[in-house]
Amino acid sequence: MDELQAFIDAQKALDPEFAESFDEGYEQFRTRVLLRQARGNVGLTQEEIAGKLRITKSTD
Repeated sequence: MDELQAFIDAQKALDPEFAESFDEGYEQFRTRVLLRQARGNVGLTQEEIAGKLRITKSTD
């Protein structure tokens, strides 16, 4: 385990709010990465995906 992971684990153990927030943030990040990879694999832009879903492109 590296130092960063040890720090995160220690903070999670000390602060349940931190743990929940960190885990939620990580899941959002992971989902975005997976979507970006999938989009790239099929060669579509964010605008093209948004159009197919009939939504506007996110600016987040």
